[in-house]
Amino acid sequence: PKSSPKSSPKSSPKSSPKSESSTSVHGGHLAEPTDQSKRSLCQEAASLADAESTALARSHERTEAKLRLAESALADGASTSAYEEEKRSALKVQLKSLTENFASRDGLLQRASASLGDHLNKLSFLITRLDGGTAEDQRTADMVKQLLKKVQQHRASLAQWRSKASESRSAVEAADGQVLNMLDESLRRRGHRLVQLRAEAKYLSVLAHAKESEEPASGRVLCADGRKV
Repeated sequence: PKSSPKSSPKSSPKSSPKSESSTSVHGGHLAEPTDQSKRSLCQEAASLADAESTALARSHERTEAKLRLAESALADGASTSAYEEEKRSALKVQLKSLTENFASRDGLLQRASASLGDHLNKLSFLITRLDGGTAEDQRTADMVKQLLKKVQQHRASLAQWRSKASESRSAVEAADGQVLNMLDESLRRRGHRLVQLRAEAKYLSVLAHAKESEEPASGRVLCADGRKV
């Protein structure tokens, strides 16, 4: 008997390298970055870090400059306020002293005028007694009349002096009052400004400290070789 021919087994088709490469790409697997691309990324990160560090340094310098200006303005304002407060206190003392002196002088003038008035009354009474008397009494009466006239002139001068003294007192008190009002207003405004400057200086001090310790965000990036940029 003849043996039947053996059927040769079918060989499975082999996949080509091209198809494997295509399958790996289309399957979503990306190729590992090369050393050159790593260096490029690292350099780019380093460049960004340098730029950010420069920006932070400039921002810190600006904040420090503003803080120095605020502190200087605060010191100048405090010094000026102390000076104005000293001047206001001195002016109040002077005004009080002037007021007391004016009152004392006015009292003296008033008492002098009253005393002269008493003398005028006495002289007038003496003239009344001497008029119509002897020739000697008449000569005495004429002398008393001259004295009476001088006392009247002196009393009138005292009255004018007292009036001028009262006017000068009013002028001085008004001028000093205006200066005191101006100092009070200046101190009030400066006080508000000092409160603002203290708050501003405190804020800038905290901000400057924060900026001094702040690091750029890119500084947290590590290169492939472990170098921080």
